[in-house]
Amino acid sequence: MEVSVERDGNQVYRGEPEATAGDDVSPGGVVLPCEWGTEVGEYVVQARIDTRTDWKSIALTDYDADMISLMLSIGDVNTDRGDDPGLSFWTTSNANESCESPTETSKS
Repeated sequence: MEVSVERDGNQVYRGEPEATAGDDVSPGGVVLPCEWGTEVGEYVVQARIDTRTDWKSIALTDYDADMISLMLSIGDVNTDRGDDPGLSFWTTSNANESCESPTETSKS
């Protein structure tokens, strides 16, 4: 998986985190490091599964909340082995603060 985070059109994070597979105990995944700081701005998160898939993006300023929790999901319980898993974004404004220095977003 490749992930890119932009603030006000400037890339503030790019990485290739290795996500773990989900099982009957845990949904799997990976937590991204909060390397982009706490600066207010217009944030866009982009991701793709690998170089063969298109980038998907989400603008966090589309949500009217002080803090957004974002999860990227690869496939789901209906994805069979060998099938091309889809990539989905899941958001909530009822976020659990997992970063020591959370990132705020602003529409201004």
